[in-house]
Amino acid sequence: MRNDRVRHPPQSQGRRALDGGRLLGKARALAPMARRLTEIKGRRVLLNVSWFDAQVMRPRCCSSGHSQAIGCSVVRVWNDAERMEWVLLSTLPVTTAEAAFEKVDWYKLRWLIEEFHKGLKTGCVIERSQLRTAERFLPLFAIASVVAVRLLQSRADVRACPDGPVAADEQTIEILALALNRSPDALLTNRDFAHGVATFGGFLDHKGDGEPGWQTLSRGLQVFSFILFGFNLALNLGCG
Repeated sequence: MRNDRVRHPPQSQGRRALDGGRLLGKARALAPMARRLTEIKGRRVLLNVSWFDAQVMRPRCCSSGHSQAIGCSVVRVWNDAERMEWVLLSTLPVTTAEAAFEKVDWYKLRWLIEEFHKGLKTGCVIERSQLRTAERFLPLFAIASVVAVRLLQSRADVRACPDGPVAADEQTIEILALALNRSPDALLTNRDFAHGVATFGGFLDHKGDGEPGWQTLSRGLQVFSFILFGFNLALNLGCG
């Protein structure tokens, strides 16, 4: 498991509270207030949790015209054997173990959110857009979000159930097989279908290559979408 221990500069012990103390030091001084087995990246891990209320100093750049402090709950989650530690700040109240682990479950979703952002930035290269106004950018963002979710679903299907049946209709599988000069029977699983699509994006599909990345999946999906569009256009024109 990756080391998730919180890191801070040597001169600092984390964010400063209104009373002058350091939140990280206070959090680490507390004994476990509850424990729970939870799944972290496919593994069952026993997590300790403790929490307390604090007033956090507002950043100087944002303090003008506002209160000096922000009320929040501080939740520390850790497992020393796994070298894992999270210190979470929430503006929502935490008074019970259930509320504390609710914040932990929310934080666990960050990996999925980060994968979505990778889909937008790496797969859809949305940062290269030359649009300069929100009015023009938002429609692009909406379309790119749908594509990023589709990429995320493809990767999730391959990882969770690589040998499961692909969620594509028979015609789509046949078109992909024809474009790749393969048998449709070789493209019926999530892994085989995703690898086939990624081939259009430069994926070599050699033994030991691992799974295709965002860029190859995105480029492959784009090329294959044009192939499907051309096929349907030919049918509508009576060429098929």
